[in-house]
Parts: sequence; structure tokens; C-alpha cells
Amino acid sequence: MGTVAETLQMFDNHDERIWYQAVRMERPLTDIREIPLPEGYAFRNYVPGDRDVWIGIELSAREFRTREEGLDAWNRYFAAEEESLRERMFFVTDRHGQCVATASAYFDIEKGDDGHTGWLHWVAVRRASQGLGLAKPLVTRVLARMRELGYEKAVVPTQTTTWLACKLYMDLGFRPTEESLKTAEAGWRIIRRLTGHPALEGIECASEEEVLNGPQKAGAGDGDNGVTLHRVQYYETDMMGIVHHANYLHWMEEARIQFMDAMGFPYADMEKKGVVSPVRAVSCRYMEACTFSDEIEIRTWPEAFNGVVLTMRYEMRRRGQENPVCTATSEHVFLNRSGGFIRMKRDMPEFVTAMEKAIREHEKSDSLNQDMPK
Repeated sequence: MGTVAETLQMFDNHDERIWYQAVRMERPLTDIREIPLPEGYAFRNYVPGDRDVWIGIELSAREFRTREEGLDAWNRYFAAEEESLRERMFFVTDRHGQCVATASAYFDIEKGDDGHTGWLHWVAVRRASQGLGLAKPLVTRVLARMRELGYEKAVVPTQTTTWLACKLYMDLGFRPTEESLKTAEAGWRIIRRLTGHPALEGIECASEEEVLNGPQKAGAGDGDNGVTLHRVQYYETDMMGIVHHANYLHWMEEARIQFMDAMGFPYADMEKKGVVSPVRAVSCRYMEACTFSDEIEIRTWPEAFNGVVLTMRYEMRRRGQENPVCTATSEHVFLNRSGGFIRMKRDMPEFVTAMEKAIREHEKSDSLNQDMPK
């Protein structure tokens, strides 16, 4: 792959080598200036039977890896609202009548349509039609439609891996939401590094390593995403002067909460949405005893997620040492306030995407580490 600097120059507009973090932008629906399509292209609205057309465009744009993923997304977002798509979903057609781009004037599928905030969803252009000046006209047409539907503000959920789309949205007046600036600070630093957009002038640029590996591998680990630093307190030790085994569970919770904050999904925000995540199982293996004043680095990552059970893994080491003092896993489910299971793929697809991405990145990192000479 070459040096980090060389890799930065080779990024695709949808590139999974970039460290993933979900981000969110917004803009008021005032002063929408529609940009005309290039000659030979036209807009058309959704008509029944366009599901496979939509999936084909999204597949071509690398939003999905398989048709099954596309079907799952369609069912999560649109299957129950297909009648409304006639006035919400747009396609761009070329001179041959082929649909080459799509975007939708939609709403928050988690909270429902509040009538005030519209959501710009699933903006995609076929690979062969990218770079032809279609995206900005498409987005401005959708924003104008939101305004026609009575919305006052537009929100767009996106991510660091689609950094060029982030630039396009900022060119069209979108800015980071206040909440996203707090919960996805590392992501915005990466976007600032890749786009150099003046709208992010007050945000520090990520380092080249952080763009690829995220803050958990680029820095010293103090408070970074993926690594939590905990200093053993006197009250955590027992009469033998070593940390009581139950305290490791508290450290795991501390690290897990910090990891979710850095990924853009704070537990506090999830609970405000009515989502609780109880522990289903915990497993710990203790290798060495910890004592008062030890500095423990807790590395945290998602190991597996099937949409129902999320398995988190932890490695705890004394700072500066290689051998772990404890390894552990915890399993979590997602329930509503009544104790019923939540269908995360349907109700929180951004969370599912982020966890699956983090799992793939860790597997890839482990594979590279195993291939390195010792």
C-alpha cells in the first residue's frame, strides 16, 4: 500500500481503508438554489417497481457489497412507506433513459416524521457516471422537495469513509451538527484532513496515521477511541494489596462507554431514544495481579454482532508492557423500555453499519500484524 502519505493520495470517494466514524450534518431549508443537470440528463420520480433500480445504483456506488444488503436496507427504510416514495425518491436518468443516480427526501426512521426536519438519505451515483456533475443538482432538487413538503431543516447522516460526499454537502451549505461535533470529534478531524474544507477551519486536522487507523492506534492511548487508560485506585485493592477481581468489570464498562462515545453512539443518547443495552454474559481470564497506582491500558473493540447480540472484547495491559494482565469479553443485547428486543438492523442501521465496519477493521489489522516479521 506504500507510505501513509502515498495512501492519502489514493483514496476513493468511498474507501474502507479510512477509519470509520458516523457523522451528521444539517442546514436550514432556506435559500435553496437548484443547480441544473448537465445536458442530456433529467429527473424522474419513483414509480412502483423501482426497488431493484435503487439497489443497483447503490451497489454500483459501493454503498452495499451484496444485493442482500441492499434488500435489507430497502426493507428497513422504505418497504413500509413505498406509497410516499412517489413524492420523496428521485432518480437521475441519462440520455438513454437509464437511471444513474438517486436520493430521497425522507425523515428520521428511528423517531418518525416530525414534520419539521427532513433527512437526506441514500445519495448515490453509479460509478460510471461519477464526476459528471450530477450529485449537486440531485441534492439541491431533493432539498427543494423537502421545503415543498414543509420541512424547515435538512439533516444528512454520513461517515468518514465517504469523505468526498462530506465535502459536497458542505459545499451546499451543510455544517456539522452540534451533537456530532461532540460525539464524533475524531471523525471530523479526519474529514478536515481529507477535504481541507473552510467550513471546518476551527477543527484540528487528524494526523495521516489517524486517517487510516483512528486515534486508538495513532496516539499514546490516553483517552483515545479503542484504548482507555485507568489508574488503579487504593479502594480497588483488597487486603492482599491486589485489585479485587470484580473491579475489572467496572473497568470494562468504563472502556466500553468511552468506545461507544468515540464511535458516535453515546449510551446516554441511545437511552434517550429508548434503547437499553443490558449485559447478557461476561467472561474474564486473569493473567497477572494489578496493584495500587498501576496504569492499565484497556483496549476495546467489537468482536461479533449478529444484529441481536453484540460481543465486545477487552485486553488490559500495564502501560508500556506487552503481556496482558487480563483478557475478557462481554455480550450485550438491545431492548426497549418494556423489555422487548429491538431490531437493530431496522431501527438503528447506522449503529449496525458502524459495528460491522469496526469488526472488519480489527480482523484486517490482526491479519496484518500476524504477517509482520517478529
